[in-house]
Amino acid sequence: MTGAVYTLTDPRDGTIRYVGKTTKTLSERLAGHLSSPTNPAMQVWIGTLRMQQLAPVITQIASAPEGRLGALEEKLITQHIHDGHRLFNAPHFAQHVADLVAAAPASPRRRPIRYWVVLPLLGTYLWVVGFDRLARREVFPRLSPAEAPGLFRSYFAQPLLMICVHALVVLAVWALFACLRRRSEAKRSDPARVAAAAAQALTDAIPPRSA
Repeated sequence: MTGAVYTLTDPRDGTIRYVGKTTKTLSERLAGHLSSPTNPAMQVWIGTLRMQQLAPVITQIASAPEGRLGALEEKLITQHIHDGHRLFNAPHFAQHVADLVAAAPASPRRRPIRYWVVLPLLGTYLWVVGFDRLARREVFPRLSPAEAPGLFRSYFAQPLLMICVHALVVLAVWALFACLRRRSEAKRSDPARVAAAAAQALTDAIPPRSA
């Protein structure tokens, strides 16, 4: 049986992060990595990609009979490391834990809520509620200048005030709940936060090298 040696590449920057071997199809092997990463660094890397709805790119780079596949894989791992690729293969990932944080994108800045979009809708609402068709058609054309202030106070000012108060209360409550929900979601799903925490855990778990 013939097998393949492959690489896993980060789709965000094209960096090769893993060299492996398989006797399965490349799609089957990639599915295996996604469901069961081979080491903690791979788990963090693939998990960070998954949070962005991405997946590693798998590419075959060599093939060999199954009996020689392991030796070929080791040779190509050594070659890639020599060429400067910062692989997450065990045990080499211990040297590249910081890359897990560097590769995680910053949390996207949310655009401020544009309350001015509400103003045209609110204006239409005020017009319909504060001035019915009969008043616009029959009352205003016959209204004398002396009667205008009284009609304005009783027919427009009080309804306007009540509607504005209600609208402000609704907007304030809505903005508060939206802010709390976004903060909660950001804490749970921020790729940079997750990667940093996982990288720190990996760093703490890796024993220091003896001099």
